[in-house]
Amino acid sequence: MNNRHKAKLDRIDKLFFLHLLKFEIERSSGLLRENHVNLLPTETWNSIEGSGRITLFSRDLADRLGKTYSDCRFYNYEAKIVRDAEEHWHLLGTSEAENQYEQLKDRLSTAWNTCLGDQLQHLQRAVESEERNASGHNEALQAWRVQISP
Repeated sequence: MNNRHKAKLDRIDKLFFLHLLKFEIERSSGLLRENHVNLLPTETWNSIEGSGRITLFSRDLADRLGKTYSDCRFYNYEAKIVRDAEEHWHLLGTSEAENQYEQLKDRLSTAWNTCLGDQLQHLQRAVESEERNASGHNEALQAWRVQISP
């Protein structure tokens, strides 16, 4: 494979992952706004990180992605604890279990929702900027659309 063809395929992959990231970030932001404890999706990040395709992105965006998704993992860890407490409360039905659940839920909301929500908004703008600045954007986007068309 020649370098030009490889560069074209890299642009297509980059735009594909940027598109998936935008969707995942929007979904995460929406889940944080809900008045329920939800786990945030991290599948796209896991795919990018695991495949080594993080090298497609600028260093700034890669750093932002790493920090934000690390925080998403910590949030998900704590959200699972809150969900376990909720399940415990429903099983026991005691006011003590309910109070523990409410305290954990409030702590999670206070500690994470605003901070992580802001991080996700900044990341969303960075992803959109990277997408706009991708060289050969129209050509690569068109090729990507052709690849996913039925």
